[in-house]
Amino acid sequence: MKIAVSAAFGLEKVVSGELFALGLEKSGGEDGLVFFDGDQRALATANIMLRSADRVSLVLKEFAALKFEDVFQAVRAVPWEEYLKKETKIIVQAKSVRSRLSSEPALQSVAKKAVVDSLLSRLKGATLPESGFPARIFLRIHKDRARLFLNTSGDGLHKRNYAFKRSRAPLRETLAAALVLLSRWKGRDFFVDPFCGGGTIPIEAAMIMNNIYPAIKRRFDAEYWPSASKEAWESARQEASSREKECGCFILGRDIDPEMTALSVECAKRAGVEKLIRFETGDACTSALPGESGLLVTNPPYGERLLGESETAALMGSLGKALSGYPGWDISLLTAFPGFEQVFGRKADKNRKLYNGALKTYLYQYYGEKDG
Repeated sequence: MKIAVSAAFGLEKVVSGELFALGLEKSGGEDGLVFFDGDQRALATANIMLRSADRVSLVLKEFAALKFEDVFQAVRAVPWEEYLKKETKIIVQAKSVRSRLSSEPALQSVAKKAVVDSLLSRLKGATLPESGFPARIFLRIHKDRARLFLNTSGDGLHKRNYAFKRSRAPLRETLAAALVLLSRWKGRDFFVDPFCGGGTIPIEAAMIMNNIYPAIKRRFDAEYWPSASKEAWESARQEASSREKECGCFILGRDIDPEMTALSVECAKRAGVEKLIRFETGDACTSALPGESGLLVTNPPYGERLLGESETAALMGSLGKALSGYPGWDISLLTAFPGFEQVFGRKADKNRKLYNGALKTYLYQYYGEKDG
């Protein structure tokens, strides 16, 4: 099977690195997508163990789409009875970019009609009440070339079981995991998030360092297929469980708002990592860091959602002055604030554009001074 892993723009290399670590070799990629080939076991592994991916989909077909008839015939030819039952709720979305077939509602209608027609012809005498579990089908046409995807994950992989209540400016869990992976933390140094909000970054750090997979207990759309291999999914879950370990690392989450500190503690309990993280209430600009060196990874408030522009500038300036007293620390700071480096007082050693949902942000990374 050709499998597509979608991710926020800028995280394709992170996802590729995760796939490699799981023994799933990348076969191609483009903006927002990474491809690999695999069987149902590989499909299950990707869904259960990937941390920074948005969702995993099956690439069912690729074809030229010059006429609506091309779409109908290509979609109808898919062996839908392998993926859909007669009661499956069929959901079709379409996206057309720079193509002759530009009406997305018409494309959705034609594609769904083809799916229904295919099922009715192959499931003799069946009716399709569409009252059951959903199948989410996505048709994308770009420059008259079409790809037909079937979502195997269902809801986005960023939906972790621990985030029962959102903070005021939530960070996507998949992006939080990516920030930890991009920091290249090995668990030997202090790890601190001084603006922890609902605790997402510290929780993802604890789960990464202890090989706890956030999706191990959830169910996925592909498990409801008529052709689903129960053994493949059970085997993938058993492997994920067997990888868990106990790591004696030090993780600190800090927030100035006691309500956020309390929320972080509760979320960490739900994730099963409350014993691995210390949460405390404190000011990021005045509270001391716990050593001469370590990693600071954070998503501070900025003008888009919490503070105004002048307040954000003042906060970032104060933070820059405070952190200048810790030259041995590596700093990874995600923000959408324009002109961040100027107010922070230092040009980053590296920065990269990332998206938190639809919000464009930049990750500024500063590398600390190392002995020797």
